[in-house]
Order: sequence, then structure tokens, then C-alpha cells
Amino acid sequence: MGSQPAYASDYWQEIKPNANWHCGTTTPLHKAPAGVVGQTCIIASSSGYAQAVSVISNNSGRAIDFGSFIQSNQIYYENAHHCRPSTLNPGFQRGCLGPSVYVGCKPFTITAHSTWSVDGWGSSVTSRSYTHSC
Repeated sequence: MGSQPAYASDYWQEIKPNANWHCGTTTPLHKAPAGVVGQTCIIASSSGYAQAVSVISNNSGRAIDFGSFIQSNQIYYENAHHCRPSTLNPGFQRGCLGPSVYVGCKPFTITAHSTWSVDGWGSSVTSRSYTHSC
């Protein structure tokens, strides 16, 4: 039995990464206060589903306004998944999960990119590639 895909939404939500999450490096975001980092993750299940996730953490000591969208040629093709602009207080981490898409179980590489804006400044990009198979 494979695990179920995580709930997709354009709203930011608490996240609980597990062994199905394959995350890129945490990266300081352009023009953001020190301690604000973003990353892109790919959730890939043993049942052949995959989805991309934008993850942001705020350890800056002040609230930030931010937004993101996720792109992946292998999952979302030409339509980016937009994440609603939001405010994140210090000490919190949130994720915006793209739709879960059946990609099958044959080995192939999924690449996802999150494009970020923080406090009106853009365009930081974080990325992750992951070779998926079931």
C-alpha cells in the first residue's frame, strides 16, 4: 500500500516532512532579512504520485510578507502553481503544496523551482531535482 499524496493548496500551511520529501538546500532569499530562507521540495510516493512544495522559514526576528509560485516541467508542465501572498511571523515555517500528479513508477528525474518575493522584493529562485521510481 502506498502513501497518500499530501493536500495541495494555494494557502500556506504547517508541514511535517517525512521520508517521501526530497528537499533542496535552504537558501537565503534575495533582499530578505537575515534568517529568512526558502527551499523547494518534491514529495514522491511509492504509488507513483509526485508534487512540488515551496517551503519558507522565518528566523529573522520580525514578520515578513512573502509569496511564491512553483514550476516543474515534469509535474505541472506549463502551468505554475501560485501560492497566495501571506505574512509569516518569526520562528515559523510554512509550505505551499502544489497539486499531486500521477507520474508513474518508471525512473525519471523531476525538477521543480520555487520563485520567491519577500517584502516586495523578488525574484529569488530555489530548486530541487529528484530521480523518482517506485
